[in-house]
Amino acid sequence: MAVPRMHRSTVNPLPGGQLKKSAFRVSKNAWLAYESHPTMVGMLRDLKDATGLDTTFCEQLQVANYGVGGHYEPHWDFFRDPNHYPAEEGNRIATAIFYLSEVEQGGATAFPFLDIAVKPQLGNVLFWYNLHRSLDKDYRTKHAGCPVLKGSKWIGNVWIHEVTQTFARPCDVFRDHEVSLEYEIIK
Repeated sequence: MAVPRMHRSTVNPLPGGQLKKSAFRVSKNAWLAYESHPTMVGMLRDLKDATGLDTTFCEQLQVANYGVGGHYEPHWDFFRDPNHYPAEEGNRIATAIFYLSEVEQGGATAFPFLDIAVKPQLGNVLFWYNLHRSLDKDYRTKHAGCPVLKGSKWIGNVWIHEVTQTFARPCDVFRDHEVSLEYEIIK
């Protein structure tokens, strides 16, 4: 389903503006409606069951392919600029990566601030929250798609937005443990 719709992946520029192609991300992707196939409906249902989050407001499934040399430089999945997401849906509260293939070498998802790297394994799902319970951005979630050295990496990305999550992930009264500071890129 995804292959005929694949196009060069784009990124959101840091200061704002239109989506653009970049050496920052070397991959192809397609956006698919969950309702277009029973497997994708099941993926979303399983994600809802596993996390307890409401999946009503999530972006379409993004199927991405990283060939040899394909990668995605370190980035956050939340939007730093509120103009990049619909105000009525809120920011991306959580990310789930469905691994749709094995990769012979390379292609890990690495979180440098958490000292974690997850190797793609067919059938596995990697899930994390992009926002603290207070809805402050969690800057520790900066992550990268490491270069594929041998083989091909296929993933399905699901981004769940914060609206309707009030009772699924209530705000935490004690915020002392929620410290992750924004920083500026120095050139």
